[in-house]
Amino acid sequence: MSLSRRGILAAAPALAVAGAAQPGLAKRTLWMPPRTPDAHPAQQFLQLLIHQDEAHGEPFSAMIWVSGPDSAWYAVNSLSKGEYLTSNSGYKRQGYRLRRVSAFQTKEGVEFAGCWENAKGPDWHSRHSMTHAEFVDANTQFAAQGYRLAHVDARVGYAAIWERGDASTQRVLAGLPTAQYMQQYSELNAQDFHPVRISTAAVGNDTHYSAIFEKNDQTAWRAYHSMDAAQLAQASSSMTSQGFRMTDASGHMLHGKPNFTGIWTRA
Repeated sequence: MSLSRRGILAAAPALAVAGAAQPGLAKRTLWMPPRTPDAHPAQQFLQLLIHQDEAHGEPFSAMIWVSGPDSAWYAVNSLSKGEYLTSNSGYKRQGYRLRRVSAFQTKEGVEFAGCWENAKGPDWHSRHSMTHAEFVDANTQFAAQGYRLAHVDARVGYAAIWERGDASTQRVLAGLPTAQYMQQYSELNAQDFHPVRISTAAVGNDTHYSAIFEKNDQTAWRAYHSMDAAQLAQASSSMTSQGFRMTDASGHMLHGKPNFTGIWTRA
C-alpha cells in the first residue's frame, strides 16, 4: 500500500487513538509526537517495527522524524522481494530517495517495508538480503568508494543504504550480542560518538545489535534499549516534553514479547 505523506499522517491519528486495522498499516502506533512548526524542519514517517505475523497478529509501529523540508513521499510496509526491487528502482528513477528499509519474516515469506522521499541529495545505493559477511564487505567497499552508511536493518538478513560522503566520521557495529554491544556502546560514547541508527534482532535467547555511530556534532541525544511497549511510550512522552524527537526506533520479539530500542535527539 502506498500513501502520500499527508495521506499517511491523516490516517495515523486514527491508528494511534483507536487502534483501527487498515490494510498495509500497523494497527498499533506506539508513539506519535505532535507536529509543530519550528526552525528545524523534519518529516514524520510511520515506521513498522514488528510485523503482525511475528507478534501474534498485532503489529507495532512508531512515528519517527527524518530531517528535511516538507516533501512528497511514499511508505509501503508489505512488499515481496520482487515488489520491493521494482518499487525501489522505480521510485529512484522518479527522484525519490530510499530513507528506511526493513525486512520481516511473515507467513508469506520475507517481506519488506520501505519509505521513499522525493528530495534532492547525494548519490545513493542500497542492498538487501545480505549475510553478515556480505554486509561487512559491502560497507568496506562503499567506504573506499567515498560512501557512508545512512541506514542499516539487520532483522532478517542485512538491508542497508549508503550515501556519497565521508565514512571516517562514523563507526559501524554489525550483529553484536548484547554484552559485546553494550561494551562497544560505552567505549564509543567515551570517544564522543553517538548512535543514529540501532537495529535489533532476536538470536536465540539474546538480542543482537547492529548500529551506526556518528562523531558527536554537539547534538543532544538519548538512547534507550530493551523496552516494552509501555516503556517506549513513556520514554517518548518524557523526551518530547524535554524538546526531543524520536529519530530512530527498532523492534523485535524476544521470549514471546515485544522488545524495543529508540533514539531521541533535541529538535
